[in-house]
Amino acid sequence: MVPLDREAFAGFVAGDDDTDPGCEGLIDTPSSASYTCGTTGFPRGGMHTAPSRLTWVTIAHEFFDLTPAKIMAVAAPMGHAAGGFRWLQPGVCAAATQVVLPG
Repeated sequence: MVPLDREAFAGFVAGDDDTDPGCEGLIDTPSSASYTCGTTGFPRGGMHTAPSRLTWVTIAHEFFDLTPAKIMAVAAPMGHAAGGFRWLQPGVCAAATQVVLPG
């Protein structure tokens, strides 16, 4: 487990430039890809926009009552939809403790 508190994050970004780069993306621009093999056993990718990811984060926050006090295990591969999209991202947005299982 890698703890990331406010001080550690502040130190991590201390040398970064905080100037707005002036880049704007369209709301429907793909921003990430997740991979799943679902029930077929054949890997396939799905493209996501920021709103599609935020929709799941909102649902997960409400359904699982995610808060900074929660501790979550991320047992699925983070490159798979279940790991990164379904579990890691909502926990990060809630500032919950993330326990990432090896392998």
